[in-house]
Amino acid sequence: MTSLIPLVDLNGASEPGAHREEVVETIRQACEDTGFLVVTGHGVSDEVIKGIDAVSREFFSLPHEEKMSCIGGPGVYRGFTPIETSTLALSRDIVTPPDLCEAFSINRFDDHEVALRSGLREGREAFFAPNIWPERPEGFKHTFETYYGVMEDLATRLMRLMALALNLDEHWFDDKIRDHITSLTVNYYPELERPADQVSFDEVNTLTGVVSPSFSTTVSPDCKSNQLTENGKIFRSCLIRLSSIWVTSWPLGPTTSGSPLTTV
Repeated sequence: MTSLIPLVDLNGASEPGAHREEVVETIRQACEDTGFLVVTGHGVSDEVIKGIDAVSREFFSLPHEEKMSCIGGPGVYRGFTPIETSTLALSRDIVTPPDLCEAFSINRFDDHEVALRSGLREGREAFFAPNIWPERPEGFKHTFETYYGVMEDLATRLMRLMALALNLDEHWFDDKIRDHITSLTVNYYPELERPADQVSFDEVNTLTGVVSPSFSTTVSPDCKSNQLTENGKIFRSCLIRLSSIWVTSWPLGPTTSGSPLTTV
């Protein structure tokens, strides 16, 4: 059965040759015709993926009061976000009930110099605030920072291929994305203790996760809140958006209610 979403194998695509030319052409056609890619051969190890999945599950299973200690101040999009306290649809001026997920977000601004290069100035301190790290679970900070770094590298490699797809120099995007403001957000959709009065925009139409103002995407209303469906298969997925180009980085396997969803 033919895939509805183009598949791109990144194995060997960093080196010049026939395979990279094929990959570049697939990316070009996908961005023009579909707007989505499913990427394989991305080099993100199972250890890294399972690591962030494990510590995320541990964090969201902590007592509510402990998680609440990781909330940022007004306008600080770091740390823990409780269920039904955010509404993604408002970013599109659509009024809906609150989103039915908890979340945890980080960025790259623990380093003040990085924040300055990325746009920190008077009046924007909240946006460039450092991360809020929980005391538990053990290894949480290291695991999130490792995953973030791996995804930065993947995004850079993808943008170089996209530059070639636009008939630009391979490194054309390098200085444009060097001082990025990408967030990494993990969403957790717990089982509801009561029926939702109305399904929110986030639950029907949008997947968000490992990111922030930079990362969200839209799927069909047929899909459940944290699922992508293709040819009868249901996938958890990591999503990347750079320069208004969306890429699904890989299928992670079946998901169920009560699973964390990551996006970068």
